[in-house]
Amino acid sequence: MLQMTSAEVGNLWNFYIANTLSHCLISHFLATVEDKEVHRILKKCDKLALDISDFVVNMYRPERHSLPLGFTEKDVNKGVPRLFSDNFYLEFMDLMLKVGTIFYAITLPNTSRHDLRKGISK
Repeated sequence: MLQMTSAEVGNLWNFYIANTLSHCLISHFLATVEDKEVHRILKKCDKLALDISDFVVNMYRPERHSLPLGFTEKDVNKGVPRLFSDNFYLEFMDLMLKVGTIFYAITLPNTSRHDLRKGISK
């Protein structure tokens, strides 16, 4: 199997940072959301962020690349009061999904390995 190019390594690095941050944000949203349907949507968004982070880990390990530190549960204080409305959570997630889609579209032409292309296109 071909080694990852520097562009592929960098793109995966960005994915990891962005999706560990998303997981932290969503975990706070989930701790304060009131609407059950919004909660369900946030759970799906969180699963996507975790799946992408896991994908990066699984791509980095065989090549012995160091993982970025990323964001962790230590970066979230779930005990703080609610800051935003459920409506804001939906608007925020909509924007993040759009930004993610744009980033993936920019990344695909710089990705030659088929396993990476398949993984980031999910």
